[in-house]
Amino acid sequence: KIFEFISHMARAYPIEVVISNEARDFILKRALDHPEYGARLIVDKIDEYLRIPIARMIGSGQIEKADKIFVGLENNKLGFYKSYKPALRLSEENRI
Repeated sequence: KIFEFISHMARAYPIEVVISNEARDFILKRALDHPEYGARLIVDKIDEYLRIPIARMIGSGQIEKADKIFVGLENNKLGFYKSYKPALRLSEENRI
């Protein structure tokens, strides 16, 4: 589902999203807390941790077309970075 989200973003809004293994595992761990909910919980967690924050950053102008966004894990929180450079960290309010 995470890979579906990335390819959807590439088609819907031309940005590249790269998710580190640690960030992916962070999201999946939270999605697998309740296996009785199945894939619905995975979709909900992708929305909560990726789609909504990225949509907010697009809406605020922090992310523009053709940007490359790296999603990493830092201090047990997801961080969104442009072009793999932590120096270009997006605003602290967009950290989860």
